[in-house]
Amino acid sequence: MRIKTGSGTSIGLLTLCAIYSVSVVISLPGLAISPILGELEHVFPHATQFQLQLLATISSLVVIPFILLSGRLSINRDRKTILIIGLGLFLLSSILYLRADSIESLLWISVLLGVGAGMIIPLSKGLIAIYFSGEQRQRQLGISSGVTNTSLVLATIITGELADIDWHWAFLVYMFSLVSLVLVFTLKPNRGPQLPNETLNRIKSETPTPIPH
Repeated sequence: MRIKTGSGTSIGLLTLCAIYSVSVVISLPGLAISPILGELEHVFPHATQFQLQLLATISSLVVIPFILLSGRLSINRDRKTILIIGLGLFLLSSILYLRADSIESLLWISVLLGVGAGMIIPLSKGLIAIYFSGEQRQRQLGISSGVTNTSLVLATIITGELADIDWHWAFLVYMFSLVSLVLVFTLKPNRGPQLPNETLNRIKSETPTPIPH
């Protein structure tokens, strides 16, 4: 199955799935924390309220500077490499969460998650700008936003169910980054020319900044 790009060419279904998978991953940062905050107060009785509140927001705070850095790096560098690094950090943090045994370790892992998320968020829209043009680009931007919002709802439900079993299990939802990482490896390296300023500005304005869930 081939998907038209709007420029007289087409891409494979696997490439489209890779693009959509990144849209799913960017909906996840911070999602696993909210359902377990109450339980963490009992698991780590010596944790302060400031630490618990910081845990709920720190990944979103870290995301912001790395969104700017990733956007800058992606202009004249291979975007696939940046995606792989970002998804790799995201996946690493999801594994480390499962072994976390202190509030301090959770905070540091959340910082790592924010770094990884910040690197991939601009490219979730950037990939669409690379592969599609014209009406097809606008159509795919809309579908991508729908994928992000739908996955957020589904992941929230799944996270709540997992948190009822064990608070560590809430972080399993972040493991979807493994699926995205595998799919992104199938993309062709893309350095490409610098995108027009108007395109970069539009992508930046359409790029969502995660907020605490």
